[in-house]
Amino acid sequence: FLFSFAFFVEIIQLVRGENNTEPLFWFLLFPFMVTIKMSTTVLVPLFLFYAVLVIGKDRTLVKRSLRPVIFLTVLLVVPWFLSNVILSGYLIYPYIDLSAADFQWKLSREKGLYEQVLISTALVVQWGGLTAEEAAKLGKLDQFFTWFKSVRLVEKLIVLSFTAAGIIAVILSVKKLRQFILSIMLLVTLVFQIIMAPDLRFLAGIGFGIIVLIISCFPFLTAF
Repeated sequence: FLFSFAFFVEIIQLVRGENNTEPLFWFLLFPFMVTIKMSTTVLVPLFLFYAVLVIGKDRTLVKRSLRPVIFLTVLLVVPWFLSNVILSGYLIYPYIDLSAADFQWKLSREKGLYEQVLISTALVVQWGGLTAEEAAKLGKLDQFFTWFKSVRLVEKLIVLSFTAAGIIAVILSVKKLRQFILSIMLLVTLVFQIIMAPDLRFLAGIGFGIIVLIISCFPFLTAF
């Protein structure tokens, strides 16, 4: 939550020409976030948007930072791959199609597939009263509506409030191209995440990022 929220605030500052943070930090933070939680791969389009903005602002940055970024990213990612291989026999478990080799300790394909089902249906199983097998038979939209009907009022209000905030951000930023593109990307990311896996801990980072974007549309609110 904190990492994703801070990343969104950084992009908003860059869009408004107020960025002062060392870009190298954010180029390294993203692969670090992926090694912590795979669902942050949903932020890839936003990360690429950030990279385009940074390079457009300072073209010499590529020459200055490309090698250290690649080197440090390898240092972050390779141990993560190795730990996956050592523990499960797969590069990224439970994504069993990314197989490193046929190690003797390799977990079975059936176990990997079952783990995928458990991960993808965890929230529906927790709130909807279904088994993992029953939830897996539902489409993503059906899983979301099952979850949405089953959760408490507070969770429903959070999802609806963040979605409404995303629409408001798009409307408010329509006359500013960069902010408009960013608001569209944030809203699409939010909706995609809600449908695929409505984990409020992760949605909060996106949602509060949208709220900061709305605030940035009012100069008198950001002057203090």
